[in-house]
Amino acid sequence: MLGGPMMTAPVNGNPQTCALVQNSNETVVNMIVADPAVDPAPEGYTIVGLPEGSPVTMGWIYNLTDGTFTDPNPPETITE
Repeated sequence: MLGGPMMTAPVNGNPQTCALVQNSNETVVNMIVADPAVDPAPEGYTIVGLPEGSPVTMGWIYNLTDGTFTDPNPPETITE
């Protein structure tokens, strides 16, 4: 149980699902709702907006240079 009232932060701009990427290892460390155009990222992190339905989740790798995500554990492909 929480020890007091929950404080909510004001929502800026157009919130969307975003990946919070740790710059030092380019890993998605959290999924948040923010507007990457106006909401500041914590120092050492980048906020990246995701399109609706994106499969990106915690643990994925983000290439800061070209803006692409990679699943470090892609699903196994079955060949017959």
